[in-house]
Amino acid sequence: KNDPVMTEEGNNTIVKEGQGQPGENLGGDTMIEPDWNRVATVKKNYPDMLIPGYVPEGYEFKELQVEVTEAFSSFTYIYQEGDKLVKIVQLKGEGMKVIKNYDYTFETGDGIEVSLKDDEEKSANFFIGSDLCVIVGNLSDMEIGKIVDSLER
Repeated sequence: KNDPVMTEEGNNTIVKEGQGQPGENLGGDTMIEPDWNRVATVKKNYPDMLIPGYVPEGYEFKELQVEVTEAFSSFTYIYQEGDKLVKIVQLKGEGMKVIKNYDYTFETGDGIEVSLKDDEEKSANFFIGSDLCVIVGNLSDMEIGKIVDSLER
């Protein structure tokens, strides 16, 4: 309980300080998959996991981080181009109903409303079903819309 490595933030989300290593036990089911060819295999274990069908040219798949506890599930895809990162996050859990503190919204070609916050790093928040999804990275609205619409359900 008083383990200094674990902290709680927000909705009791457990955060591991430093870089998590594959196979580390963070409570619940946690894994890091660095091989894109194995993402479909991971989806067999988590059928609700979305898979991006599009990322902007130049970005390479780096890893898929999966964290599943009794309270929530988190699936994070990380793509890299040079020193730039794009993260695509899917959060499943209770209490994810409203997106607050955004600068503007737009609708994708498939009619999904995306709320954007443009700080040091641009973040796009949207819902697919009851899952809150977030795309973080300095991309154009058009690129964000393409990613949103490409998410394979």
